[in-house]
Amino acid sequence: MSETPQAPHDPSLEGALRRTLQPWTRRRVIVGAGLAGLTVLLGFRACAPRVSTEARPGLPSLTGTQLAIFERLFALMIPTRLGALVPVANVPVLANADAAVARLTPEVRLLLQRAMLAFDLGAIVTSGEGTRFINLGDDAAAAYLSQWQHGGEIRRAAYGGMRQVVMLSYYSDPAAWVPLSYDGPVTESRGIVRLGHAPLPEV
Repeated sequence: MSETPQAPHDPSLEGALRRTLQPWTRRRVIVGAGLAGLTVLLGFRACAPRVSTEARPGLPSLTGTQLAIFERLFALMIPTRLGALVPVANVPVLANADAAVARLTPEVRLLLQRAMLAFDLGAIVTSGEGTRFINLGDDAAAAYLSQWQHGGEIRRAAYGGMRQVVMLSYYSDPAAWVPLSYDGPVTESRGIVRLGHAPLPEV
């Protein structure tokens, strides 16, 4: 039986997420998140998602819950409401995020999934609304996201990891470049040969 071919790793996102999410590799964080998650699930069964958390065709690398979380994050983190950027709806951000996650190693993908699940369920306890992040209204979701952006090390790590995927998925797409007066990598537009990580010249 032939093995399913593995997607190539993305060194840039892979390395960035590995560094950012490093706090989530600690044993005490894993155990704490597991116990907290179990408590939340047992105590707040009524907090069913109000949006779809089903897996979606063509997006195999992200769970349905991750897709629902990312949909909210794109709306909150990309300031298209100011009118200067291409609307998120006009950029294939979820497909880009799914493709980016597909290039991660299983280890880093698991760290991201763990952090995102804790972020979603944590809102039941700390948002003041008694429900998951994906169920929050816009103002409450923005306030809860800010808690993680400016919180302790573990929260900041989860926020940073999610933000890296969001920004890459939006700004790396050519559909988002026009208002930025960006016509793509200069190596492509001017035919410059990539040299990789060449050593600095000695002086």
